[in-house]
Amino acid sequence: MTTPTAAFDPAAYLDTEERRDGFLSEALATNDAHHIAHAVGVVARPSDMTDIAKATGKSRQSLYRSFDKGGNPTIDAIFGALEAMGRNLTLARPERHIRKSPPVLRPAGFSRRKDGGRDRD
Repeated sequence: MTTPTAAFDPAAYLDTEERRDGFLSEALATNDAHHIAHAVGVVARPSDMTDIAKATGKSRQSLYRSFDKGGNPTIDAIFGALEAMGRNLTLARPERHIRKSPPVLRPAGFSRRKDGGRDRD
């Protein structure tokens, strides 16, 4: 005997701006283009898709298909949808890539060792 189940819709739980922003941030952290596009669609779905369609210059049906799981929206559609929802993307370097001080450039052959950097026999 099988138990009937309903499809999970994360949009039903994104009832505050903070939750929507957190959902999008988590999707962006994956660096997976399809996952990010789907997350934008999930957040956009409860919004007025007609306004988003006008902002992007796409039809509502095209947006639903693009932002569906497995869809492939253009970067213009993603940015347009985010802008219509009052959001934007900001580029930031992850902490592990931030250098505390710039690298020191030294001329070729320069060594800080007192013996000139040569190994002794």
